[in-house]
Amino acid sequence: FWMSHVQGRPVARPLFFQFPRDKTTLSLDKQFMWGSQLLITPVLEQGATTVEAYFPEGRWYDYYSKSAVDSPAGGMTKTLPAPLETIHLHVRGGEVLVTQTAATTTQESRKNTFSLTVALNSSGEAEGLLYTDDGHSLDSYPSGEYLLTKFYSTGSLVTSSVVHAKYIPENKGKISGVTVCGVAKRPSTVKVNGGRLSKFYYSNEVLVLNDLYIYAQTEFTITWS
Repeated sequence: FWMSHVQGRPVARPLFFQFPRDKTTLSLDKQFMWGSQLLITPVLEQGATTVEAYFPEGRWYDYYSKSAVDSPAGGMTKTLPAPLETIHLHVRGGEVLVTQTAATTTQESRKNTFSLTVALNSSGEAEGLLYTDDGHSLDSYPSGEYLLTKFYSTGSLVTSSVVHAKYIPENKGKISGVTVCGVAKRPSTVKVNGGRLSKFYYSNEVLVLNDLYIYAQTEFTITWS
């Protein structure tokens, strides 16, 4: 929403907006992007048990299972199961997605810690950002009362760069979990700010780090080998 405010780009986007060179997207009206990161494929037909999903060129990850879909040049269409309890979400490779656990109100959810989903593209890279402010002041951005942090991943590294830190969120800016999708080999060692992490999980090219003590307003580095 901050990007929409400062750049005028819509939050909900037709696929042709995000992929203007892909002519197939010009006729698609049953899928949409949420920002540049999430591809949403709803089921719009009553009683349907499958849905046709178009994936533009690149790597995409199922938001829930983290399984990868590699779409070739020119894109591809894939038939997905459509159970009642599922709306298909796919994270675009090359993006870092910041999330918070939901709560009964927005005010309460803002107290929950952040998590990062690092969706590596086919080159093993990803980037994203976090913008947050107090959520109710009208002049937070022009007055400079906000936090803006960029996240980068390349090779076997995830790092952050603090751009502006004149606001500390209700959750103290804590990032408690990092999930890296697209890690080709099981690492033997994971380090956070140079210290070895005693426990981590790896399965099907997904590296999961929990119970972390890193903060959005403080630069950090995560490496694995």
